[in-house]
Amino acid sequence: MVKIPSGCHCEHSDAKQSLQIWMRLFADTRQCARRGETARNDLMVIIMNWIYLSPHLDDAVLSCGGLIWEQVKSGLVVEIWTICAGFPPPTPLSPVAQALHDRWQTPASLRESVATRRAEDVLACRRLGAEPLHFDIPDCVYRRLPGGKPVVVEDQGMFAPIHPGEAYLVAEVFGQIKSNLPAQTCLVSPMTVGGHMDHRIVRAAAERLGQRLLYYADYPYAAQHPQELAAALVSFSRDYSLTVSQAGLRAWQDSVAAYHSQISTFWAGRTDLDAEVKAYWQAGMGNFLWQAAS
Repeated sequence: MVKIPSGCHCEHSDAKQSLQIWMRLFADTRQCARRGETARNDLMVIIMNWIYLSPHLDDAVLSCGGLIWEQVKSGLVVEIWTICAGFPPPTPLSPVAQALHDRWQTPASLRESVATRRAEDVLACRRLGAEPLHFDIPDCVYRRLPGGKPVVVEDQGMFAPIHPGEAYLVAEVFGQIKSNLPAQTCLVSPMTVGGHMDHRIVRAAAERLGQRLLYYADYPYAAQHPQELAAALVSFSRDYSLTVSQAGLRAWQDSVAAYHSQISTFWAGRTDLDAEVKAYWQAGMGNFLWQAAS
């Protein structure tokens, strides 16, 4: 997953404000429950097979690791499909991609670098009991426009609408999902909190399927930008909930830690990772999936 530059962690006051917003969001759900507007878990009874669409090699695990672990323990079959898991084209890395590789400290070979990240994802999924599937579209930091210009030319360039020169990717991803999607499957898409272009592509492709979708809040963007999450949730209603236990939290933390190359982007180390995921869990997040409001 391509993420914001390191050093962009919330300061203490920002983290406190974020926690307060999360708690208000969680309180809203409890108020809905008292009014009889509880999240429906009918899908849990009817559909045993679940597929989480992950734009990059970590998004679904970061966002829903505890929930996925609990689903597997309850007997559900869960797959995680990573769309932008393809090997980079044989062209020089852009400055943005090179900076990321330097931070990740993955092998110098582009193919080996992506293979390393795929292996991290396999380990993360194994820790949750989920089955991974890797698609062949490269991450946006590796892609180039028809004229040869990199799609992403600056650190924050991936947090943008889909580039007109890549509009075709929505149809391509749609076709790949549709051709692989089994019948009687609950499909879960990123909500696109944070606005990452690859998340936008995956969501747009999923919505073309014309079937019922559930959505997850994109972590850690949902934690870093709670106001944006609150604004996004105006268009959604909570449709599925499953309490993440202490054991589920630990599995979530362990699965996120499997993405060793990515830790330095968000956290100072494993202790910091565990603390922030726990804070998100304690605020009541990570227990819910949403449906677009009608």
